[in-house]
Amino acid sequence: MEYMYKDLVKMAKKGDTNASKYIIGKLNPLICSAINRYAYKMERDDAYQEAVIIIMDCIKSYDEKLQVPFLSYVKSKLYYGMLNISKKYRPLISLDKSIGDEDALTYIDILEDENADIWNIYVKTEDFKMLYKAIDRLSQKQKEVILLYFFNELSLKEIASIRGVHYKTVLGLKNRAIQALRRELY
Repeated sequence: MEYMYKDLVKMAKKGDTNASKYIIGKLNPLICSAINRYAYKMERDDAYQEAVIIIMDCIKSYDEKLQVPFLSYVKSKLYYGMLNISKKYRPLISLDKSIGDEDALTYIDILEDENADIWNIYVKTEDFKMLYKAIDRLSQKQKEVILLYFFNELSLKEIASIRGVHYKTVLGLKNRAIQALRRELY
């Protein structure tokens, strides 16, 4: 099959960088068209590099036996490739960018600092202290099941195996311990 750039494609497939550069140079209008259609949100240089990578891949993977003209093959691969890349692209937003007017707040100004809320930290700390005291008041068996289940993240089956008891026994201990903790804390 005869097509444009046949000899250049063959040379580029063999590793001739000048042939590859020439093909990319000749396809520059197609690259610009693909960028304008599908990758307009991206940085132009990044989009151009992605397009060149797609074209280089097309040169490597082009099979003349499929009876598809090289330019048609490149065009469809380039357009669909740029479309896929643009779907994945998320523009970066600077936290220093102002919201609205020039003297308005910036994004960083409206972010909440979790560490700044001393009252909530104090309340959480007190809640944990109360929880630990309540756990200490459980029976030894209940305390062991609660610690292994919630803090060591073992399954009830694993706890039953460790303690050498039936699964239902561990389930009952856990449920009774939780009921006792609820009565104690609420």
